[in-house]
This record gives sequence, C-alpha cells and structure tokens, in this order.
Amino acid sequence: MRGTVWQRVRQWLARSEMGHYLVRVGLADAAGMSAGYRAYASEGYAQNVYAYRCIRLRGLAMGSLTWRVYRRGNAGQQTAVAAAHPLCRLLRRPNPHQGWSAFMQRAMLHLDLDGNAFLRFVGPAATGDDAPRMAFALPPDRVLVQAGAQLADPHRYLFDNAPLSAAQVLHLWYEDPLNELRGLSPLCAAALSIDTNTAERRFRYNLLKNSAMPSGIYRVQGRLQEPDYERLKKELRDKYAGAERAGSVMLLQNGAEFQAVGFSPKEFFSGTADPASAVEIAEALAVPGQLVGIRGSQTFANFAQALRHFYTSTVLGLADYWRDELRNWLVPKYGDDRLELDYDRDAIAALRDEQNAVVERTAQAWWLTVNEKRRATGADPLPGGDALLAPSGMQRVE
Repeated sequence: MRGTVWQRVRQWLARSEMGHYLVRVGLADAAGMSAGYRAYASEGYAQNVYAYRCIRLRGLAMGSLTWRVYRRGNAGQQTAVAAAHPLCRLLRRPNPHQGWSAFMQRAMLHLDLDGNAFLRFVGPAATGDDAPRMAFALPPDRVLVQAGAQLADPHRYLFDNAPLSAAQVLHLWYEDPLNELRGLSPLCAAALSIDTNTAERRFRYNLLKNSAMPSGIYRVQGRLQEPDYERLKKELRDKYAGAERAGSVMLLQNGAEFQAVGFSPKEFFSGTADPASAVEIAEALAVPGQLVGIRGSQTFANFAQALRHFYTSTVLGLADYWRDELRNWLVPKYGDDRLELDYDRDAIAALRDEQNAVVERTAQAWWLTVNEKRRATGADPLPGGDALLAPSGMQRVE
C-alpha cells in the first residue's frame, strides 16, 4: 500500500508544474514487535485488546479447574485423600501470597507470553528431594536453562545467575522445534497479526484525532516564497487541524487545489466486521472469536456453543498436559505409589450440558451393567453392581 500511495503522489506531481504543500502524509516506516518475554508482555499483552483478552481467558479457565487428590485401590476404586495431606494443602495455598487459582493464572501468563513456565517447589530440605510445601512461578525472563552433560541428565537452571536445584524446578513449555531447552510462545506466531492490528487501531485513533481527514496534497499556483509558505502552513494548522475542527469547510483561493492521497473516513470505517488480524490473534491462542468480541466472527450459533468448543478444544488439552506433568514430577515426591492427582471434569460448568447428555444416554443403555454405567459417568463401582438389569417387558425371541 505504501508504494502505491507514493506512486500516486509522484505521478500527480510529475504532471504538474505548480508548487505543492504536503499535509500529514504519515507514511513513516513502522517497527515490528520485538521478540522475547518482556516485549510480548509490554507490546502484545499490554497494548493489544485481543491478545490481552485471549490470554486472560486461558488463564482464568485454567485457574477455575477443581483438582482432586485420591488414592487408587486394588480394584480401581478411588478414595479421597484427607484435606490435611501436604499435597492437598499445596493445591489450596501454594505460597503465602497466592491461592491455587492465582498461582495457575500467573503460571499460564508466563506460559502464554514466553512459552515457558518455571515452577519452583520448595520443601524443608534444600535439595528438593522431599515433599514440597510451597510453590512459586518464577519470571521466565530471569531463568537461564542449561543442558545437562549427558542426554539423560536433567537440565540446569539459574535464577538471576544463582543455581537452582533441578529437583525443585518443574519446567513446562510449548514445544519449539528449533530449541530443545526452551519453549515457543504463541505470540511469536501471532506477532505480525498483533503488529498489524495495533497499527490499524492507532491509525483509526490518529485519523479521528487529526480531524478525521485523509492525508493529502495542497497545491497552489506558482511557487510560494518562504514567508508565504510558512503563513500557509500556519493557517492550515490553525484552522483545519485537530479533532475539534473535524468537518470544517476548507476555502481555497487563487486556483488552489487539495487532493487526498489516503483513505477517507468513509472508506476506512466502512463495514461491520473487525479486521482479519483480530481473528488471526484469536486463532493463534485457540480462542473462538465470539468469546473476545470480534465482530463478524460468528462461527457458532451462540455464546454457549463457542464456550463449550473453547473448553473441549483448548482448555481440556491444557489441563491434560498440566495433569500429566504434575503426576509425573510432583506426585512421586510424596512417597505414595497409589496417590493420584486429577482435575474434576464434571465440575466444569461450560461442559455440564454435555455431561448431562452422556448420563442420560448411559442410563437408557439397558445392555450395560450398573457398574459399567457408573464407570462411564466417572463414578466408582458398587459391590454387586456387575449384574445386568434388563427392562421387564423384554423377552427372548427364538
């Protein structure tokens, strides 16, 4: 677009022998968003409404999950663990400054902005080999990751250049195919879309601020002397520039002409849909556009369907990842082979209609035993529940 506009300007000037005055052309070179955690936080998250809303939704959804600690019996039954268990206390209050929801939101913010979340679990022993009592989400820009001496050796972590015990650090990341030590932020893939969207909104703001008039060229007969040139500039600035003078009528004298070389407000603000860059930002963060208020992005019939899709396609996948990593790294530190950790899918309000439909269909399945139905709906089996209960009106046909 930039080359096209300048071509029009040059061609128009080349055909004319008159003097010219350039009015707010505004085609300065734009610098793209820098890479890295601090740049994504300040230029992406803090300055772009769509990136901010998508990341907040992801963090709030993960922070709202209910986590359960239980012991697995020999027959597969699950027994709830007492609330006084150290792991249960950790999941309620991971540190003196945060509850579990706030802790998850902070960790998800790090994960989405940097592609990495460094969780430090602290117990009575400095080595980190004992059961953790507290957990902290470390700022990822202050953590340095170094590879171990051998492939199977754990990574080494330095926080503000001070070494951390690898037994205390759980490193969560979004895979980066070009980096085996750190993850890749979703904002890296969305950076161009964020830059484009932010530039579009700034352009709209500046267009309104500068009297909602397009850039253009003011052409006069002959060549102006320096005093006349400065007087004309001052007159145009004083009488026609600024939002408070929007819509003022410009009076031209002595054959003067004004030709617009940019978009008019009617051309730029036409249409009811948000720009495509907003949709691309939501897609990079796997959030339906309807949930972040993107106009024209009505993929689903209603908000409830969009929310259900967000949970089934995005939140549950993230929750499974967190669950598996916590089971693999954190739970064994409590020295109980039967101890299990899982999130309660039945407690997710957005999926309740779907779960109710499963229960209704399972209840009508007469060919399943009572325990098979209970297992299908997430309930524990009952003694004597392996019998098949067929409807009384059914009979065998030879």
